[in-house]
Amino acid sequence: MAASPGVGLDRELDSQLAGMRHRLVDRVYRAAGVLALMYLPVLVWRVRDVGWHFQLQLHAVLVGLTFVLVLSLPRLTLPLKSALLVSLFVLLGLVGLFTMGMVGTGYWWCLQAAVMAATLYSIRAGVALAVLCALLLVVAGGGFVSGTIDLPFDMNQHVRNGSAWAAFLVVVLFAPLALLLALGSYQTTVERLVAQVNEQREQLERQVGHDSRTGLPLMRLAGDRLDVAIKHARRAGHKVAVLFVDLDGFKAVNDSLGHAAGDHVLQQVAQRLRRAVRDEDTVARVGGDEFVVVMGGIADPADAQRLAAVVNAAVARPIDWQGASARVSASVGISLFPDHADDAEALRRAADAAMYVVKNSGRNNYAFACDPCDPCVAAKRA
Repeated sequence: MAASPGVGLDRELDSQLAGMRHRLVDRVYRAAGVLALMYLPVLVWRVRDVGWHFQLQLHAVLVGLTFVLVLSLPRLTLPLKSALLVSLFVLLGLVGLFTMGMVGTGYWWCLQAAVMAATLYSIRAGVALAVLCALLLVVAGGGFVSGTIDLPFDMNQHVRNGSAWAAFLVVVLFAPLALLLALGSYQTTVERLVAQVNEQREQLERQVGHDSRTGLPLMRLAGDRLDVAIKHARRAGHKVAVLFVDLDGFKAVNDSLGHAAGDHVLQQVAQRLRRAVRDEDTVARVGGDEFVVVMGGIADPADAQRLAAVVNAAVARPIDWQGASARVSASVGISLFPDHADDAEALRRAADAAMYVVKNSGRNNYAFACDPCDPCVAAKRA
């Protein structure tokens, strides 16, 4: 069984979101690799200034881990890459919180982990991780307040070291960069998805409301426009004309020249009908070789009669098909609001009946629908 359009759209949406996550994770990893490269000389500088204490040892391990992950990206799956990325940020945050407390950059890394979790998983996951980081901050704060945890070096001496400021600057540069990468990736994907949804919606509207062969509206859409025209006519005291057009000799074209020629004839007739009417009028394909024209806002039935004569003349012109000449003509039935009917469906039926009067009286002509008390008589062409 073929998949429904909705299932196909869901799969494409999932594919787009997975691709966005892949691109986002890879970009952040590469940015982290650049950060690690920038931090290496700063790390050496820090070791020279304050010694090889535990915090810097952990930083060296995390820098090495970052390089390994960046080089392993092509072999890692998206779920594994995502989990490792969030975990890496959390580790960096824990190292900072429990060695430097509020004077370090540990909590920034924790917030970055929460942002990545919200981006890669869900808002709920991001909030949960942010709450966990806040709890860890409370624990670290309690350790420093109680004296269980001490700073690894004198704070006054720390702020006088250029290496400390260099390390701080590297983190400050990376934090907004990671956030901008996340937002930029989301924005690009959302814009692409919105464009695709709009394109698919327009395509669906064309498929539902328009004929695929001629591009004309189908009768359902034409009926809606006829309802609107009738409402306007009631308020303004105008008339609305419905012309029901049936092609004469179309079956002979199909039989002699083939269905491709028949499709070509339908397309050419559709173009000629569109050129014959005003911009505000509607030409629709009812089905087969039948068309409907809705002409609103007219004051005189002669306007509809003139249009019918133009339609007859336009359709009757030969249509070239691969060097052969295809000929059809039109039998046109005309009904008027409010003269012949008071609603859209009744107007269409009246115009259809008038078209059959023309069919039965010689074709290639037009006729008005029956007046309530008069017999239907085919009108002479102008």
